[in-house]
Amino acid sequence: MMMIPMEFYKELDNINDISELIDRYVDKDTLDPQVDIPSNMKRNVERSRAVIPKSVTCAPKSTIVPLTPLNGTKDPGVYYYPSCTQVNRCGGCCSSKLTTCQPTETEIINFVIKRIRYAANNRLILDGQEIVLIEEHKACSCGCLIKAEDCNSYQIYDPSRCSCICKLDELHDLVQKCLTEDHKIWDENKCRCVCRDTDTCTTGTIFDENQCKCVESSYAHSKGNSSLSLADRKRFIVKAIPVDPDSS
Repeated sequence: MMMIPMEFYKELDNINDISELIDRYVDKDTLDPQVDIPSNMKRNVERSRAVIPKSVTCAPKSTIVPLTPLNGTKDPGVYYYPSCTQVNRCGGCCSSKLTTCQPTETEIINFVIKRIRYAANNRLILDGQEIVLIEEHKACSCGCLIKAEDCNSYQIYDPSRCSCICKLDELHDLVQKCLTEDHKIWDENKCRCVCRDTDTCTTGTIFDENQCKCVESSYAHSKGNSSLSLADRKRFIVKAIPVDPDSS
């Protein structure tokens, strides 16, 4: 199975309709020269009463955002006007599931809103105004969902695959050891050896990641199992009890 290169995905992100896709990228030898693809598709659609969707490219689009101040009053007799507005935010499709539509240029807009208090008999009092900072997106593009900062110390970032890759040279011994254990597998996402299966343990037992099975909580504690929860550990804490020195 051949994988679509990430660079080619970036080109596909700029395609607006099926005709452009066919004209620019589809191998003409795979098309029937007697059939006009777009018009034929249209006729089929009309017969089935379906709708041909139009691609929505990644770009700034008008979006409704709330204008309630972060530190606004909790007084039920006060409200802010307007309570929402429209700004441009990134939206649209990206060809790869590894990418999302992200802002490449932003601007902070200072919106002035009115603080209004209810008096009585459907009358209002202008109680002042506040400034709400809202981010607007000026330009957008499809970018990797996973970033370099998402990688752990055992991984390196591969921008061509939008993913974190294990440092196999440094982890070679750990990988080989893991492969010899029947009940474990190497997790490339976490770059560590993990259990093939996990069980839901009954009361009084916990799942031991070293043995990949449920064990008594007391046994796991004696082995210094780091997977003990805080609640499990508290069960083993011995509290001091005051003793009367005159008591036998």
